[in-house]
Amino acid sequence: MKLQGPLLIASALGSNLLNFQNAQEKVLEFGSEFSKLTHQFISKPSLHGDQNWNVFSHVNYPGYQLRVKVNGKLCDPNVRQYSGYLDTADDKHFYFWFFESRDKPSEDPVIMWLNGGPGCSSFTGLLVELGPCTVNADRFSTTLNPYSWNEKANIFFLDQPVNVGFSYSDSHRIDTTVSAAEDVHTFLQLFFDAFPTYAKLDFHITGESYAGHYIPAIAKSIQDHKHAIKQKLEEGLLINLQTLAIGNGITDPLVQYKYFPDMAEDTKYGPILSKQIVEKMRFGWPVCEQMIKFCYEYTDKEICKPAATFCYDLMKQDYDNAHLNPYDVRLPPDDHSTDERDIRMHEWLNNPEIQRQLGVEKAHVGCSDEVGRDFEKNGDTMHPIVKGIPSLLEDGIKILIYAGDADWTCNWIGNKAWTLALPWHGQEGFNNATDIFWESEITKKIAGEYRQFENFSFLRVYESSHFVPTDQVIIINIAGTFSRVH
Repeated sequence: MKLQGPLLIASALGSNLLNFQNAQEKVLEFGSEFSKLTHQFISKPSLHGDQNWNVFSHVNYPGYQLRVKVNGKLCDPNVRQYSGYLDTADDKHFYFWFFESRDKPSEDPVIMWLNGGPGCSSFTGLLVELGPCTVNADRFSTTLNPYSWNEKANIFFLDQPVNVGFSYSDSHRIDTTVSAAEDVHTFLQLFFDAFPTYAKLDFHITGESYAGHYIPAIAKSIQDHKHAIKQKLEEGLLINLQTLAIGNGITDPLVQYKYFPDMAEDTKYGPILSKQIVEKMRFGWPVCEQMIKFCYEYTDKEICKPAATFCYDLMKQDYDNAHLNPYDVRLPPDDHSTDERDIRMHEWLNNPEIQRQLGVEKAHVGCSDEVGRDFEKNGDTMHPIVKGIPSLLEDGIKILIYAGDADWTCNWIGNKAWTLALPWHGQEGFNNATDIFWESEITKKIAGEYRQFENFSFLRVYESSHFVPTDQVIIINIAGTFSRVH
């Protein structure tokens, strides 16, 4: 069975995997890669703790440095992989883990994957959803994932903001999506300068959940800086951003929150909540709507935080009180079926030997309640991140919004609704487009439905929760499908 590429816009490529050399040769290749740096880029070896790092800085980004090491055996031993930190002068340290494509790393696109929260590690994506390996029951060894997105793409997982996953700061906290986006943009500048081979490849940003906030903000930062560079207002690398893909995201709460009552009445998996609760939701919606509108207008935490609190209590609290899983409406109350998976990941990432090989300096934090509270106190959840999307579409960036249809917290009905409500030059064409069945090229069965106009697409994935890549192996197929759609 031939796998289709994991990247949404990647073309189907050959099936022969590259034969990679041993770890010693990888180190030599690593050094050779760094020798291609521009004259502005400064590299030096460094001993940090008991780790040997290659450390890079750039004259355009004072106060930042990139520390990188080679990983030889963990998770996917047959591909070249790097991990390391972006360090800042104000004590922020962002951790990443990069894996080359199993197929054609010098040609295949580059993906950045982000999990959400806010405050959750992207290593959930790595070890549970779409990454090169999964953790075994012994909680020490791993098994290769044959459906990993690095079958046909180079991919890295970035823990951000600080104090999430392996990223940390002893003195600094981030509490807004916009401030987090600027740090990620600087990381990308240094990373692609350090690896010019990857810089010339197509680049795609993907993620889920609160990444529906992160990804548009990061993309807007990239494009704003790109325009400034082209106008010679600043210096930097023109990042080759091509596509955004957001799974079960929270992007436009003004539209999405309106549709919780519709999801609660869903006839496929429900009704999920009682008629009385649904009526209460609908009755309270005009107040919630007005509060979010004020937040959209002023983006002040004194306005946005009350909106977030009121609307959450109105639309989500009764669901939580019923002890239902917010990520999968199909599960019974108080279900703990995913606990073992999460425990395996936590223990593997906090194993001292694994941490030594990764070169990490702090314990792994799967989801930080503190970071989540910081964003909540700032009212960031209700900020109108969606307002940046029309300009991205105008720039020609391809955008795919996909949603598993069994998710509650960022449900498919609300996600489809905001794509239809989005004001952009192609809105009429998108709204008039026909929903088309999406067939899995692996199972040859109908697996969802999508609509598309120009460079904007929405995909509903059947029988899938908040974590589409975990539930549906067929998500690897999105690549082949949307290379035709776009």
